Amino acid sequence: LFATRVRQRCTLLDLVNGYHCQCQQGIKGRYCDIGPMQYSAISPCFYHNCQNDGLCYHQDDSYACLCPSGFTGDRCQFQKSVSFHQNTAFVQMQPIMLPDTFQFSLHVATLQPTGILMYYGSGLIREHLCLELRNGYVRISFDVGNYPAKRNESTIAIDDGEVHIVSVDVQGLKAVLSIDGLVTASISANTGLNIGLSIRAPLFFGGIVSDIANTVKRRWDILNTTSFSGCIMEAFQGDTLIDFSKRVAGVGTEAGCSNSLSGVQLPVNSTFDSVIDPCTVSLCSKHSTCIRLTDVNYDCECDDGWGGPMCDLKVTCEPREVRKYPELGDCIGHRRIQTYQCNYRCDDMCCKPSKTRNRDVRLHCRDGSSYKKTIEIVKECECTPCTTTDLPTDTTPPVK
Repeated sequence: LFATRVRQRCTLLDLVNGYHCQCQQGIKGRYCDIGPMQYSAISPCFYHNCQNDGLCYHQDDSYACLCPSGFTGDRCQFQKSVSFHQNTAFVQMQPIMLPDTFQFSLHVATLQPTGILMYYGSGLIREHLCLELRNGYVRISFDVGNYPAKRNESTIAIDDGEVHIVSVDVQGLKAVLSIDGLVTASISANTGLNIGLSIRAPLFFGGIVSDIANTVKRRWDILNTTSFSGCIMEAFQGDTLIDFSKRVAGVGTEAGCSNSLSGVQLPVNSTFDSVIDPCTVSLCSKHSTCIRLTDVNYDCECDDGWGGPMCDLKVTCEPREVRKYPELGDCIGHRRIQTYQCNYRCDDMCCKPSKTRNRDVRLHCRDGSSYKKTIEIVKECECTPCTTTDLPTDTTPPVK
């Protein structure tokens, strides 16, 4: 039964030792058991524009977005962090041409001693800038085209599972490598025709696409083709945050760091990938208990007698008064009678008539004849188990 329900919500992908649920759009969770958030039609969040599964919540007379792990921006439109899980993982950004003076800063955490952090170059020419891990230390390789390339290594290791800031400042022929604000290596390219790294090339993070990786390894730009294993919490070009959602290619990665750093403990007050309990900004009414489902998803568990996505609708089985002319085929009564309808659901049960009485009415037909008919008038309703024959067509609970 469980497998049948899962198949209704996702496509099962067979793995070596199990399976993976590829959820339908808007559905999340390991077993695709978490649906999209629902908002009241009168809520500012009903037409929200939170992106990347951001959670909408009320803020003054408008709304704001609580971003999932790895995303930022007022509408969660920027991907600030990315984690790497495979030896061939990488993120490739659009080709860019850098000025003679530029800076890159990477906020990273890893327990692995090897892996490519960043590579700027096409592989077709020698010009490049590369940062990679070697025995836990950061190795820099720099070539502006004035053969040969220059290389150096940091004096500080960063494979301790803590968050480190790796920065490289380039000014023409000179490149300076810093770890957590401390200069640990400096190299100067050979003088020659080129006065800086004047190329237009793709920018890689966490690894390099295989054909380029094999080429640059033969030139010793990198020592091995192994991808970085861990998380880049943030990356900056100068003061500008790099948006990883703008990548043009990538494999073996996912947004955020919360599920990727086995053995890594982020600082308690870390702002790199902080997670806020969504129940602190939930729209659940006071007649409910907020249940956290994910970092950006929750469910309102309604108290008895309350319903709706936010438990703000009073569920009642009280009869609704209706005044209508009795009808039967081509015959109709000339006087309206008072009766009641029980069309609403109460929790997992149905609201059905519990007390009725009979009333005689006279029906007048189109052929001119008339006759008396005894009809049943609903007086009271109550919640009773539903059956296939009495499920209501209108399941919206009335509001007191």
